[in-house]
Amino acid sequence: MAVIVVPLRKRGVPINPRKREAGEFVGDLRMHAYDDPLLHRMVTCVDLTEAGAHPYRRPTMLPSLLDVKLLSLSNDALVITGFERLEVANGRQADFAQAWWIQLNT
Repeated sequence: MAVIVVPLRKRGVPINPRKREAGEFVGDLRMHAYDDPLLHRMVTCVDLTEAGAHPYRRPTMLPSLLDVKLLSLSNDALVITGFERLEVANGRQADFAQAWWIQLNT
């Protein structure tokens, strides 16, 4: 089922979701857990992938949301929070707080 995802932060800084400053993205959600080599523990990961693509070869539309927690839930929307790992200067990576407002596409 396709959903609409609106990021609520940009590089960790809160933005106005009503203005859609970071855009809105339509796709399918995929959730899995993996052993994160930097945190040395299991981490829950949510990806937004292109709708209709092959289940195991779907390109992601946004950086993965890691260490995911459900923040709020209603009949037609939910908010999840976590962090995204982005490239910074000198080829290094940094983790930034992120939240997604997810609207169910009914």
